[in-house]
Amino acid sequence: MQHRTRNLLAVIQSIAQQTLADDPALETFATPLAALGRLQGLIGEANGNLIDLSDIVRLEFDALGVTDGDRITVNGPAVPLSFRSVQTIALVLHELATNAIKYGALKDREARLALNWHVRPGAAGGGALVIDWIESGLRTTPDASKTGFGRQLIEKALKFTLQANTELVFSPDGVTCHIEIPLPSVRSHDSSSP
Repeated sequence: MQHRTRNLLAVIQSIAQQTLADDPALETFATPLAALGRLQGLIGEANGNLIDLSDIVRLEFDALGVTDGDRITVNGPAVPLSFRSVQTIALVLHELATNAIKYGALKDREARLALNWHVRPGAAGGGALVIDWIESGLRTTPDASKTGFGRQLIEKALKFTLQANTELVFSPDGVTCHIEIPLPSVRSHDSSSP
């Protein structure tokens, strides 16, 4: 099934490249599609098992050429994600990383990026997965007026698909994205799993 999904994504990407060859919208469409293709490979390797959040982070960072170093810290416990949640979370991380490469901490050599997550316990199986993406030390103030695909994904799709609360804050020297996803949304199995 995952092989067919990846083939279908490749066909869609090919059609988009032919249709939008000279259109700047091609990159906006093609890069999230490529992220989904990479994720399908990871899902296939998981053989129906839950996928850990750190594996998604590593997959996206590796694909985008982001390496840990003095300026980048990634920290969080093992958090297994259901098939239902993994795609949306992967796309959000992809968009945050892509924007950091184009405009933020991964473009500015003086800036820093911290990606942290933890599980906040709650009563009766509640609680939340809390993810904090923090870019600081930027020499150029981020443009808070831009409302592209990535921002809509963060501010609207997470809430719609996973009942998440998100806060995207632009400060003079950085960007912070705070995400809280209810644990039942992250861990529940559904019939669409491979």
